[in-house]
Amino acid sequence: MKSRSQIFSLTIQIQLKMSWNDYVNNLVATGHIEKAALVGANGAIWAATAGWALKADEIKAIAASWPNFAAAGLKVAGDKFMFLRGDDQVVLAKKGATGVVIAKTKTAFVIAFHNDKQQIGNANKEVLKIADYLTEQNY
Repeated sequence: MKSRSQIFSLTIQIQLKMSWNDYVNNLVATGHIEKAALVGANGAIWAATAGWALKADEIKAIAASWPNFAAAGLKVAGDKFMFLRGDDQVVLAKKGATGVVIAKTKTAFVIAFHNDKQQIGNANKEVLKIADYLTEQNY
């Protein structure tokens, strides 16, 4: 039987081996998010759900305007979303019954899209879990 410290060490080793795609896949696997991405503030896409057409200029615009989207809304993957609320850590926006949640870390953004059968509150909770973890890891 393994001790707690051995289990903790094993858990840390597994977490350190996760790729950026693993974070995206874990967000989608929650069932609260249809598409997700991890991106740098410079527009670099670190990982994204296959087929989600995020654009570097949109990411740069999000970084430049953060979190002030009330007047103009924001664009993600070519779709314009209406700003709902935001603060220094997270922004929520809607387009009809769908929406996006974007969380800011020290060096990146976690972006998630929910479809019309998923709820923005649940998506927000899952995105913040990943963003908080990445912030703790200095990302």
